[in-house]
Amino acid sequence: MSTDPSKEHGRFENFTGRVQEEFGKLTGSTKQQSEGVAHQASGATEEAQAKHQGYLEGMADKVSGALKSTYHSLMGDTVQEAKAEGQKAKGEAEMEANK
Repeated sequence: MSTDPSKEHGRFENFTGRVQEEFGKLTGSTKQQSEGVAHQASGATEEAQAKHQGYLEGMADKVSGALKSTYHSLMGDTVQEAKAEGQKAKGEAEMEANK
């Protein structure tokens, strides 16, 4: 099992926490309710961590691509410049997806 935060796992934890909390309300179990709330908080935290990590990884790709693109542009290497622009665009897309 990976220790990296995962948006999907965080959403799953949040969902199971909501189900557990509602089950606790239906059965009158304050223990189930509080455990459900704890799962929700854990899931929301993991999802937020994964989004931040994805955003920072995207930012690194964007900056790296921009620097490489500028370098290859100055050197006149249009093929490598285009590859670097692709890396920059990938980073921008990842940043947008993780806002």
